[in-house]
Amino acid sequence: MRAIQGQLLLVFALGLCQGANKWTDRILNLPGLTFSPGFEQYSGFLSTTAGSKLHYWLVESQRDPQNDPLILWLNGGPGCSSLSGFFTELGPFRVNPDGKTLFENVFSWNKGANVLFLTSPHGVGYSYSEANPVDLEYNDEKTAIDNADAVKEFFERFPEYHNRPFFVTGESYAGIYVPTLAREIVKRILNNQLPNVNFQGFAVGNGLIDYWKQINSVIGLLYYRGIYDKEEFDSLQKCCNASGAAFEPLGYCDFSQYVEIEARGGRVVEKTFSDPTKRNCAQLVQQMSYDRVWNTINDVYNTYQDCYMDTVTAASMRAMRQTDFRKRRSQKAIISDGKNPFIDQGSKMNMASTDAQQAFPCWMDAATQNYLNLPEVRTALHIPSSVPYWTVCSMMVNMFYTWQTFDTAPIFEEMFRSGHPLRILIYSGDLDTVCNFLGNEWFVDELTARNNFTKTAWTQWDFAESEEFAPALAGYEQRYQSADRKIALDFVTIKGAGHFAPLDRGGPSLQMIENFLQSKPYSNLTGLDLAKKPLLLQYQPPQPPLWSRKDADRVWSLPGITYNLNFKHYSGYLNPSKGNYLHYWLTESQSNPSRDPLVLWLNGGPGCSSLLGLLTELGPFWPNPDGQTLTENIYSWNRMANVLFLESPRQVGYSYQNMSENSDVTFSDEETARDNFLAIMDFLSAFPEYYNRSFYVAGESYAGVYIPTLVSLMIDMIQAGKAPGLNLAGVAIGNGKMADKYQLNSAISLLYNRGLYGTDIMDSLSGCCPKNQPLHDCDFSQWVGFDDHGDAHPINSSQCGTLVAEYGRNALWAKSDIQDPYNMFQDCYLEKAAVVASTARELKQRIDRRAAPGFLDQLTKMNFASTDSQGAFQCYSSLGAEKWLQWDDTKMNFASTDSQGAFQCYSSLGAEKWLQWDDVRAALHIAPEAPPYSECK
Repeated sequence: MRAIQGQLLLVFALGLCQGANKWTDRILNLPGLTFSPGFEQYSGFLSTTAGSKLHYWLVESQRDPQNDPLILWLNGGPGCSSLSGFFTELGPFRVNPDGKTLFENVFSWNKGANVLFLTSPHGVGYSYSEANPVDLEYNDEKTAIDNADAVKEFFERFPEYHNRPFFVTGESYAGIYVPTLAREIVKRILNNQLPNVNFQGFAVGNGLIDYWKQINSVIGLLYYRGIYDKEEFDSLQKCCNASGAAFEPLGYCDFSQYVEIEARGGRVVEKTFSDPTKRNCAQLVQQMSYDRVWNTINDVYNTYQDCYMDTVTAASMRAMRQTDFRKRRSQKAIISDGKNPFIDQGSKMNMASTDAQQAFPCWMDAATQNYLNLPEVRTALHIPSSVPYWTVCSMMVNMFYTWQTFDTAPIFEEMFRSGHPLRILIYSGDLDTVCNFLGNEWFVDELTARNNFTKTAWTQWDFAESEEFAPALAGYEQRYQSADRKIALDFVTIKGAGHFAPLDRGGPSLQMIENFLQSKPYSNLTGLDLAKKPLLLQYQPPQPPLWSRKDADRVWSLPGITYNLNFKHYSGYLNPSKGNYLHYWLTESQSNPSRDPLVLWLNGGPGCSSLLGLLTELGPFWPNPDGQTLTENIYSWNRMANVLFLESPRQVGYSYQNMSENSDVTFSDEETARDNFLAIMDFLSAFPEYYNRSFYVAGESYAGVYIPTLVSLMIDMIQAGKAPGLNLAGVAIGNGKMADKYQLNSAISLLYNRGLYGTDIMDSLSGCCPKNQPLHDCDFSQWVGFDDHGDAHPINSSQCGTLVAEYGRNALWAKSDIQDPYNMFQDCYLEKAAVVASTARELKQRIDRRAAPGFLDQLTKMNFASTDSQGAFQCYSSLGAEKWLQWDDTKMNFASTDSQGAFQCYSSLGAEKWLQWDDVRAALHIAPEAPPYSECK
């Protein structure tokens, strides 16, 4: 018996010795966790032959850690820590604004894979060097060798991953790290230096894989994003012609011939020319491809992400990363089912940013930095006390790093020739400026064409969280394959994402990487468990009262109002002509109603109600998801003006026509202008206090026609002395339909630069322009005609007519069942049935959004601090713990990509339901003759 016990003790001791490093690295108690993660994790250091100690953090898969693949993740910079990717993008935890506690990222990539975060080179994050003196010469080759050494040691320390599918991934400057490491791994595998490593492929997200193509492509993208004007853009044409060609489209001009890239820091600088034209071109290209990218307060990593409540500290920290480190920077609608009679939509509104994540992108960096420097966190992660303070990016490494690779094509081609089979994914958020999708698309297309790959058509891919929800357009894809079928290369865009795609579009990014790992179509549902883990008892917030403000809802007996109004409002009818009764709703100014100007608001269509503008855009109250109650819009235009919402023409919304008094059945722009003018004069007779008050006309969409025709008539009448009391002061048109020709001509280049179709189609459309005419100046409208509904039709059977009609007008509406044509980067992920959007023929009425139930405490989820969907996460990190101690990660919005608690997904339907309520009709004095309310007719 003693012999057996001795043998068992010996085996146990040997096991401890053999596994000492792994078990020493195990994280036993991670400080600040607010939930039980349910998976193992390890943190420690991997040694390299150069004396580096590279920090790693391994999080095992939440699904099947014994069989799921292994992913290595690298952040870029150069000089930025992969733990920033861990805590702000694809890791399982995110730091709360207090900088001390963690909340769950339900779209973590370890939902279906084991993920290894490796920080390199040494001097970045927790990684350090034992060499004496420390080598401060950094470059791509050294980094690749160090990373490969670390991979080797990892597989020795964790033998359970032997022969497991292994992938290398990363973003930004990892567009160089990843291919160079992949090449080194392939070399070592072929030389039998990496036994038992089953390297199957790699993925690069918004990577700097070809700096020259980034220079060439970003110039056009900035123009189409409104960063500079047409005159500046046109000034570049001479720079194309100066290359020797008689004429070159700006989209394919080699602007990079005029500039150089500095090896230290990657700065783009002008080449020296004696020729004055080329010298001027060098200045223009440098300014438009580099200065306009980096020297801006705009977020270069997501053009449409904004933080509105940055402190000086927060703003400077985010700017530091931007300038110094290339900073990464319906079956049932969402209407109450009766279980919760009141949902406070206002509580979900995000005032801090323009995202759906409660301004998470605005504060994430400082919060992460604070957390990773807590003594108890460093102890839990086994960080030696000698390792210096953790920062997102290292200025020293960035300063001393030598950029050796400006074009990775030779590295790719070396791997192609190796004979090692690989699956490669190049993905791009389409709102990034630093490593934009278009430059990477050109890189992939040119690389694969040169190596005789076959390719598929440019097609869309869709995202859905589960079968319960209708698919949403997630982006576009194009697949390539080598002739020997050993190399499969996919190019994928993620719509609405910036440089940090897993941050901006967590759900689609997770679906993309899961399907890549499993070699499945990108639109395939993953089946991953995305349910949020329950909070530990000590972190569970008190349940908010369901009827928090309903007791204060009595102003003119407006049903469902949840707060006390501080202004008067009026609803009724104006009678512009016999038999025509136009419904109006006046909301007086909240500032100085007796002196503030009067603004008339008109929605478009034609045929859409202006009450949509009131209840979903600029009015003082917005509907809650229950369709019965209203919450406050703190950015209502009646904060500083009296706003008159007029439903026009007759029969739109609650406006109606008495056919016994007026049997006219025709509608036209001229008739609408006349009735609107007469309605305003009728309004002035009922509200004489607005005589000679400054009066403005505003509206959107087809009001781009309503307003000019109305104002022209007003001016005629004022000059003829037939408009007493009308003091017309100005007009404002938002996203107006003012000229079909220019909308069609601009849409073709714009939609290409937003990734809706590929280069092949663009090349075909270029053939429809005169040879010596820039594409953005081409009159494509010569190939089509417009019918009475605004649809484009080819004027003949030519290919150009078909292409122009399709990609200048119809393609946008054809996809409107899953893509919002009014905001391409707005998505609703929890819709239970396909969104049936309007087409041009169907009056282009607003999309009928249907989202999933379950949004509670809606006002607190509205994010007005930033443009991200994660609760101002990118902003708050620098605001200081005292400002964000009440952070509640339940405000994170995973139902949609807006910053308003998925308001945009159900707002039209919620408004329509509320307006159809009998008590509302009575309160608004709606005539019995008026038909049931509909948003567009």
